[in-house]
Amino acid sequence: FYFLGPLFLILILPLSVMVLMRRITRGIFGADRVSAFALQTLAAATAVMLIHSSQAGFFWYNSGIHYVGIHSFLLLTASAWIGLLTEQGRLKTALLVIGSMIGAVLAGGGNFVSTLQGLLLLLSVTAFGILKRRRRTVLLLPSLLLYIPAFYQNVSAPGNDRRSVILRGSGLGMEPFPAIVRSFPEAFVYMGRFAGLITVAVLVAAAPVIWQMVGKVSFRFRCPGLLLAWSFCLYATGFTPSLYSLGHAGLGRTLNAVKLTFQILLFVNEIYWLGWLRQRRERKGRKSASGEVPLLFYVGMGLLMLGIFSQEKNQAGTYASYGAYYYVHTGEANEFHKEYLARVEALVQGEGDVVVRPYHFRPWLLCVGDLSPDKNAEENRAMAAWYDLDSIVCIEDGAAQDDAE
Repeated sequence: FYFLGPLFLILILPLSVMVLMRRITRGIFGADRVSAFALQTLAAATAVMLIHSSQAGFFWYNSGIHYVGIHSFLLLTASAWIGLLTEQGRLKTALLVIGSMIGAVLAGGGNFVSTLQGLLLLLSVTAFGILKRRRRTVLLLPSLLLYIPAFYQNVSAPGNDRRSVILRGSGLGMEPFPAIVRSFPEAFVYMGRFAGLITVAVLVAAAPVIWQMVGKVSFRFRCPGLLLAWSFCLYATGFTPSLYSLGHAGLGRTLNAVKLTFQILLFVNEIYWLGWLRQRRERKGRKSASGEVPLLFYVGMGLLMLGIFSQEKNQAGTYASYGAYYYVHTGEANEFHKEYLARVEALVQGEGDVVVRPYHFRPWLLCVGDLSPDKNAEENRAMAAWYDLDSIVCIEDGAAQDDAE
């Protein structure tokens, strides 16, 4: 049933993005349904197609559920937090309170990137509600009272302390304050990596929809610089845990969560800045075009995106769905599966010391790594223990014969 893992992750991610974007566009900005749905689907497609590492995000379940999965739960929880300030109705409010409490435990006890960003987001939403003197802010209290203990139990777990001591003893990891300071330059560096040409093209394609949408809303887009500064701080916190524990920006699985936050903030800031610009123009008496965008514009954007795709050197690694298509189409995935089944059969039937052949087909999406020629390597010892064997060595048949001689 391992195949259910990728299906769940590929479904929960766009669902969570669409729910949160709907809450932002409809609940906060008051957008019309059509415009909101267009932005929801575009943001969801961007999150899935341009995930930082589809291997670590979708196809390696342990990595995917702890980062993409938990971060998706955080997005759903964030939607509940916003809904508690914007929605009305007793039943809806009760469901949002329950959902926010469940989400607080999941996000607060999840991976460090999500839990730290979630804490900052929850505190920000609470502070916003207090500043606006909204009575419904009290509805955030149950979630807050669960999130903070979960967060504390998470970061103070004994295993985390042991790992921190080991890594610092090896010269890795950073002290908390230097890690926070270092997060900001790392955030700048990764902005270029996260926002490639295809992301810019997506934002340009969304601009006409947003421009028309913000012309119909009553929301006042004030102080966009404050939103931009807050967004950058929230995004930068995604690098702090990895800098603290590992001394670098993070592994592919952690960067998946950081990029998801970055992508959503891009859309939110585009909406806000275009809304501010349009309202500023109208205050000066300048009329803004509000007619429908010519179909030729979207045809041109589609051709532009195809051109960007064709020039990408690592298409299978950059675009999630194309990567899946590529490895199935070329037959690499099927050949890897055959080799995998043969290896499992050898391990199940083997006794004592077992020799297995290395994988010759290693589709990047599915093959995280291979066993070692050294029987004492961690992965070899772990698999030998799983199959109740004395040892496992991974070498070619010819090499095994040479060793025997």
